[in-house]
Amino acid sequence: MNKSFGMVINMIFGIAAASFLLLAYYDWEAGREYEGTMKLGLFSAGLLIVRVFLMKSNSRNKGGRKRRFGKDK
Repeated sequence: MNKSFGMVINMIFGIAAASFLLLAYYDWEAGREYEGTMKLGLFSAGLLIVRVFLMKSNSRNKGGRKRRFGKDK
């Protein structure tokens, strides 16, 4: 996957998480039901965190892969 495409996906997850959490806050402040929106916001933030963690751990393992299986041809 292209690195810039991954950045765009991370931005989409970040914007979605922030907007859902902001909507949940305004619903909570107004006294309306907010738990569904809060769950969506936390789920989006969790997906973003997992995605970034997997990208970081995957980039660290590239050197070990070359040592184990030889150089790319």
